[in-house]
Amino acid sequence: MFHRFPSSWLAAALALLAPGAHAELIDRGNGLIYDTVMNITWMSDFNYAQTSGYSPDDGRMTRDEALEWAAQLVYGGFDDWRLPAANYADTNCSHTTTPISGGPTLHVGYNCIASEMGHLHYVDFGSAAEGEMAHGTNTANLAMFTNIQLMVPEEQNGAYWISGIPYPNNPNFNAAFWSFMGSQGTDFVFARRWAVAVRDGDVPPVPEPGSLALMGLGLGALLTWRARGARRTPAQGSPRQGAATRD
Repeated sequence: MFHRFPSSWLAAALALLAPGAHAELIDRGNGLIYDTVMNITWMSDFNYAQTSGYSPDDGRMTRDEALEWAAQLVYGGFDDWRLPAANYADTNCSHTTTPISGGPTLHVGYNCIASEMGHLHYVDFGSAAEGEMAHGTNTANLAMFTNIQLMVPEEQNGAYWISGIPYPNNPNFNAAFWSFMGSQGTDFVFARRWAVAVRDGDVPPVPEPGSLALMGLGLGALLTWRARGARRTPAQGSPRQGAATRD
């Protein structure tokens, strides 16, 4: 008798191949981390400019150097990397400021979770206001990343460049995220800060060897089931097929 292969079995098998599918951060392999809430993919190395030898001293760059680094970056088969985006309209922020040179009110300070770096700091890492980004309570998410930079002792600060010129009438300032205390703010464009790359959307996951083996077993079982069904179907036949055989 011909048996229908339960679709629930296949769904269950596929679910096994995608652990953590409902998590906010998913490790896609190859140094790529997908944020399901912000719909962006992070580079897991938070000082890749130094790791790759682009900025070999300590990885810090001026704003223009950081923009150029992200623009020329090709990694994981993608060339559309950028700096994380600021959001100066985020009303979750702890403070506001009005540019002296004119322009809209800017939301700055702590808890700017609508900005990409702020969301990572507070939501994904569980880091605190006035606390280091790398010292959050969500150790599982933090473990997906490497080289998250801490405070520069001699400067008593530490920051990453993020995209945006908050003062339209004063291009000497650029958006920055102060990773040593979780604050969104600004900095002079000629200051030397770190940079991390991010891109919009998800990336295809890189299957692990165990997942590949499981997928092979699942596909093998499915093909065997289909082959058996194909052999049984002609034997059963329909009335019309039976009549054609007798002729």
